[in-house]
Amino acid sequence: MFGEEQMKRIIFTGVLIIMLLSGIKLDAAVSSVANGSFEADGHRILDIRVDEPNGWDVNIPQVKFGGMVDDNWKTDGKYSLTILSNAYQQFKVNDIAFVYQDVVLSDVNTIVFDVHLNTQPPGSVWNPLLRSSVVMIDDAVVWQSPAEGTDIRGTYLNQAVKINVKDKYLHRLAFGLRADVNEASTTVKYSSDWDRIAFDIHCGGAGFLDTDFNRDCSVDFNDFALLADKWLAEVDPNIQVNLSHVGDVNDSYGIIDFKDIAVLAEGWPGIEMAPLSSLCSVWLQQAAPSDPNNLFKGDDVQIHGVIDWLDLVIFVEDWLQGGFD
Repeated sequence: MFGEEQMKRIIFTGVLIIMLLSGIKLDAAVSSVANGSFEADGHRILDIRVDEPNGWDVNIPQVKFGGMVDDNWKTDGKYSLTILSNAYQQFKVNDIAFVYQDVVLSDVNTIVFDVHLNTQPPGSVWNPLLRSSVVMIDDAVVWQSPAEGTDIRGTYLNQAVKINVKDKYLHRLAFGLRADVNEASTTVKYSSDWDRIAFDIHCGGAGFLDTDFNRDCSVDFNDFALLADKWLAEVDPNIQVNLSHVGDVNDSYGIIDFKDIAVLAEGWPGIEMAPLSSLCSVWLQQAAPSDPNNLFKGDDVQIHGVIDWLDLVIFVEDWLQGGFD
């Protein structure tokens, strides 16, 4: 059992770790849309089925739909994307054409974009019962053009879709044009123009840190409490607090331990944290008595030492005395 003085040191060590966590200042990996203004190719694209816009994949069913990058309408740069449904075609409910790309949405607060709805021949109306412009995430519609009115042609600027995705998986983000009724034939060509597709990012544009577990744009005691709540537990390997995947078993579970602290330590700026990272990486493992991480010899058994709290206490004492400057 630990003596009273040892327990005080251990408690102090835990508080110190919390203080370190509360001081983390790192840049997050911020999510973004590739070529959201369709400028990266630097030229018009007459048929995006043949020449896909840079950064985008294309699903444009032939004959019924078409698509291009052109300068007929734009709000940012020289070009925008046009997806159209052709006249004199037969349509079924949910026939759709779209462009898409895989994105990470964990940092995203809002998806913003400009869209313009038009028809040909001139003067023909856009009946919202017949066609819809849509935005989809993983095939689920998260935005669509107005569903009411007799004619919804026009420009819709600064459209916004609120996002609350807390995982780091890739999600398919798509922009398209959908048929909403069965039509034997139509004389109207509908076109949906898209431009200035971008993400608004949480935390003033900096994005969430991996260690901001509660997503409040600050790494503090509340985040440490969430990690501590899972301490030494077997967890879903994809949860946020499972920063280290060392010890995960067949993607079935992970264990929250000092290996996760080690991941944090590797990135802490302004202080030399390699020694702590080294110690954490062998936490609770047997080690040779001469191992530099085996700082406390009193719990060595025969030819083995063990890396545990007592070694960490000595580490902290050396640290506070300037041993790792």
